[in-house]
Amino acid sequence: MIEEVFLQVWEGKRPPRKEPLSLTSYTERPPTLCPGCPHRASFYAIKRAFPQAIFTSDIGCYTLGLNQGAVDIVLDMGAAINMAAGLWEAFVQDGEEVPIVASIGDSTFFHAGLPALLNAVHTGARFVLVILDNGTTAMTGMQPTPAVDQLADGRPGEPIPLERALKGCGVDHIEVVDPYDVPRMIGAVREAYRSCHSRGKVAVVIARHPCVQLTKGVEQRRRVEVHPLRAPLERTALLPVYEKKTPPCNKACPAGNDVEGFLALVAEGKTEEASRSLLLTNPFPAVCGRVCFHPCESSCNRGQFDEPISISQVERFLGDKAIGYVPEKGEVNGRRVAVVGAGPSGLSCAYHLALLGYQVEVFEAMPEPGGLLRYGIPPYRLPKEVLRQEIERIKSLGVRIRTGVRVGRDMPFEELRGYDAVFLAPGAQRPRPLGIPGEDLPGIYQGIDFLRALNEGDPPEVRGKVAVIGGGNTAIDVACSLLRLGANPLLLYRRRREDMPAHPGEVEEALAEGVKMEFLLSPVEFIGEGRVREVRLVRMTPGKQDREGRREVQPVEGSEFSIEVDGVIVAVGEEADFSLLPEGFTEEGKVFSGGDFTSSTRSVAHAIGAGREGALAIHRFLSGEEVAGPSVRIEEEVPFEAIELSFFSKGRRPEAPRLSPEEASRGFQEIQGGITEEEAIREARERCFHCGSCTGCDFCLLSCPEGAIRKVDGSYQVDGERCTLCRLCAVACPRSVISMPVAEGCVGCGYCLSEFGCPSLVMNEG
Repeated sequence: MIEEVFLQVWEGKRPPRKEPLSLTSYTERPPTLCPGCPHRASFYAIKRAFPQAIFTSDIGCYTLGLNQGAVDIVLDMGAAINMAAGLWEAFVQDGEEVPIVASIGDSTFFHAGLPALLNAVHTGARFVLVILDNGTTAMTGMQPTPAVDQLADGRPGEPIPLERALKGCGVDHIEVVDPYDVPRMIGAVREAYRSCHSRGKVAVVIARHPCVQLTKGVEQRRRVEVHPLRAPLERTALLPVYEKKTPPCNKACPAGNDVEGFLALVAEGKTEEASRSLLLTNPFPAVCGRVCFHPCESSCNRGQFDEPISISQVERFLGDKAIGYVPEKGEVNGRRVAVVGAGPSGLSCAYHLALLGYQVEVFEAMPEPGGLLRYGIPPYRLPKEVLRQEIERIKSLGVRIRTGVRVGRDMPFEELRGYDAVFLAPGAQRPRPLGIPGEDLPGIYQGIDFLRALNEGDPPEVRGKVAVIGGGNTAIDVACSLLRLGANPLLLYRRRREDMPAHPGEVEEALAEGVKMEFLLSPVEFIGEGRVREVRLVRMTPGKQDREGRREVQPVEGSEFSIEVDGVIVAVGEEADFSLLPEGFTEEGKVFSGGDFTSSTRSVAHAIGAGREGALAIHRFLSGEEVAGPSVRIEEEVPFEAIELSFFSKGRRPEAPRLSPEEASRGFQEIQGGITEEEAIREARERCFHCGSCTGCDFCLLSCPEGAIRKVDGSYQVDGERCTLCRLCAVACPRSVISMPVAEGCVGCGYCLSEFGCPSLVMNEG
């Protein structure tokens, strides 16, 4: 028909008017992409990356047929790049942002795309360009492209690599991917989209794989096998289900915080609500944000991607924000509970009992409440005013704290039997002896006693060279405090540095401040006349690993030697003192215990969590009721492998202000500062994966090829009649929220035909 019209025009004849041509009168035919063509994988990856992109296609062999719905597509042979640039400009003028992906064959790029790309870069257009590099000009007879070293007539030619041509056009972001590696291809397209917006110019992905016509007889083609279901299809059991799963950070938190829950609120800008939600599980968020060793960060899935979320800093920000806020307590129930010990565990128990309506009285042997928090942590790590204000919150709930009362000495245990329940949390205050000669010499102090005197404002006068025995956090705190007091500490540890129980960050900071450390040395005797003057040491050698993964050590025969010292502080741990407890007291049904008093795992967060668990156990004992947690989640933990990483861009965690080691070692002012509200929101919104929790990203809705998912009042609903069980929503979910059982065979969803356009498969009836 076209030829007839041209001949009439050539002969000067006016073509006769005809009825408009109806395309429906022509037989549709599929695209002419060959089976196994790498372009198919590229188109599939683009759809997976951007379900609602505008896709301008410049692939000659593809445009000879009809679009199979790979994406919203504009077919424009020879003009894909110009079309993409124009569409971007149009949407920008309307204030809209729509993903635009242009695709062009490698040979077409050389003869038509180069000037278009130059113009797109020059005008600042922002879109993703995918160059489908199959190494040939397939639609004109498999001619070589300018990127190879051979001309069409077989003579040698100077190759012009695509990468070099792209750089010459001013493109900065160039990534080469094999399109058959679909996950990497999806990630490359998404990363290119992020790059084009951050850099303000076109970003290019080269999908490089030889044309299937060139690899015939070379590449080993794989046979596709379709396995039918062995049992009748149970559609209802296979439908997608949205579930709130447990992220690793939540599972790792000893205090029981809903970490992802408060991060989700921060991500929405609801920082006040987030701070109050944190107080549902932890009465000491400002304290924990400073001194907790944050196992949640060690478990954070983001840490395997770039850096873990700065959970401790966000918690500190929320804790400081909550200072002065007192949560609403429950209705008073008339029951009385006694708590022995005003450390983190005892105060946590008292706090949670008060919230449940109990009348709580706390007995504390020391002059001030706080236990380890008040007397065992130096002020450069935990300012005492922060602790005081968080304890005031607990008092404001009606908790009575009686200090200077040691139960068993100042008050008989018999009086505790008058309470409805008792929680024992006196901590572990008795220093563990070394059991070596000379341990009682003057000039030798226990680490916990030294820190207590320091926090009371009356540290012992220790000058000169002081040996600190131990490798835990107490030993590090002692060594750094000695440095600030003008002494010259030398930390001695019997194992290797990597075996130290102290937090690695604390060890690094101590070394930076100037604390000297020696490893694989163990004291065997303290020597001196009237005062310790020498420490006799033996060298140790590492042996096999123990149950905790640390190397056992053995003394090296004949390796003993002595060093001169002016003092010694022993910090090898503490143990609970059960001597004042009446026999059988802890076995009484209404007596509960927790914290360092009963656990060998000793940390502030563990103690706080044990106090909360103790309060819930007491409430269950007295009322028979269970208290629901802050967030309803299933126990299934979200592994790193379940996160769709291509959905996220890499980024650094915020750097909180910090004193330099030189400044820090001059006094006891707080070393670590906090992050700003903007930094906390950015961390929660842009970096947190929110593992196992739906954030309403709509990706499942956009990815569903059948439109079986809809959003109602912020929640997603699945239309079981329309769902074909293709599993794409579960695969596309970036956070592993959607669960779908895997059927043991083909469910007949038709996705391979309708979306991937496989020419090698047909759907049989049934």
